[in-house]
Amino acid sequence: MAARHEGRPDVIEEEVGWALSAVDEWFPVRMLVAETLARAGSDAVDALESWSALILAEYLDTPLFTASDEVASDRVEILRPW
Repeated sequence: MAARHEGRPDVIEEEVGWALSAVDEWFPVRMLVAETLARAGSDAVDALESWSALILAEYLDTPLFTASDEVASDRVEILRPW
């Protein structure tokens, strides 16, 4: 976030606050979903990580950096390491 906001602490602090707020709302549900998907199989758990990250990025309106080829969005930019 520091690079994104050119080191401006006031903007970084605000964005971190938004991110933490979204995660706090979502995190308790994640464990139940993760356990359910774990019982469904390992492929489902891998998908949870990728897609939940995308949903959070869309909620925060920020780009997503991921190595998953399956993740796509028309709402946020998807950045990949290659």
